Amino acid sequence: MFKALLFLSILFHSSFATDKASFGSDDRKDVYQTDQKIKKYSTGVANWQSPVFYEINEQGLQLDFPVLGEEWGLCEKEKFRDQPTAMISCTGFLVAPDLLMTAGHCMVNIGEAKDEVTAQCSDFNWLFDFKYNRNGRENLLDNQNPQSVVGCKKVIYAIHEESGQRRDFALIKLNRKLPNRYIFPLSDKVVKKGDRVALLGHPSGLPMKFSGPARVLRTRKDAQFYEANLDSFGGNSGSPVFDINGYLKGVLVRGPADFVKDKKQNCDRWNSCGITGKNCKADDPTDNTDDWNSGMHVQRITQEIINLVNQNL
Repeated sequence: MFKALLFLSILFHSSFATDKASFGSDDRKDVYQTDQKIKKYSTGVANWQSPVFYEINEQGLQLDFPVLGEEWGLCEKEKFRDQPTAMISCTGFLVAPDLLMTAGHCMVNIGEAKDEVTAQCSDFNWLFDFKYNRNGRENLLDNQNPQSVVGCKKVIYAIHEESGQRRDFALIKLNRKLPNRYIFPLSDKVVKKGDRVALLGHPSGLPMKFSGPARVLRTRKDAQFYEANLDSFGGNSGSPVFDINGYLKGVLVRGPADFVKDKKQNCDRWNSCGITGKNCKADDPTDNTDDWNSGMHVQRITQEIINLVNQNL
């Protein structure tokens, strides 16, 4: 039964997952390897997850996830190969106790959704605390806290533009408030080339990873995104991009391909673009734009987003 559901999930997720890559060395870390400040931020980050992969019973929350390397055919010794994967989905984060922000394409295919329950809202929940806390050794799949799962009440607003400004963000109303978790404060300070940023999220559906510090590589006057050399992959869509003080500087939305084929070993390896991102190529080989010359695309925190959050507090 699990394998059948897994196949259906892969087909479904493929519509929403956006590939990514690493820049230079892969600097992603598990949460337990970070400092107390990052651990605090991580309490406000969640993975978008289908209920078919978990069960809540008298023992608690039971997760039914496969192993990353086996599921995706990763080569031996590839980073995080032996960790469980919630499959490629999305990441989200709290901007209020019952408001969650993510990438727009996680909640709507193309276009807009306003004050409605989209299929991506009704059919999926948000899983907090899917992360290693103690030397990466604890079992994350059994007897977790059921309160770590929360549902989507409605999509307040979501937009996914494939051209023009390329806005790509969503604000979700959760079905209950989540106290005592980190709330990412929004910053409208202009992001500049060279600024330092970092992110937290679930690359390839893995337990939460921290990526950073990274640099803003390029800004655009004609679009609502900038580019940064953040190590991120499919599943990081919707990840909070923040500064050292935890202020939100953007939402991770898209990037180059996740994996490259090792033809000799007949397996996949994590894609690396080089520190400047000049080796990156679009996940769509027919894309002839210059969108992928530098790095990961990060949706800016615009006045539109700030107003939207403030109006729904």
